[in-house]
Amino acid sequence: MITVSNLRGLGTAFLGPKLKTMKYLFSFFITIALLLLLSGLLAAQPGMPTAPAQAPIDGGLGLLAAAGGAYAFKKLRSKETE
Repeated sequence: MITVSNLRGLGTAFLGPKLKTMKYLFSFFITIALLLLLSGLLAAQPGMPTAPAQAPIDGGLGLLAAAGGAYAFKKLRSKETE
């Protein structure tokens, strides 16, 4: 006689052959899908960084810095005279 206590611990051994095959195929396809997804993530490593594009400090930025310095100097002078 088969009782519940006899079925404990059997796992998939008591399942029918068709259900075992379906369970096996399902776990197989899930494993393959996860491996494909994870391998794409692991293979997508960034390359070595290249040298950054250098922006020369030429006339425009130099004039802007000089004008800012002159304005700051003017403000400091006007606060001293007040």
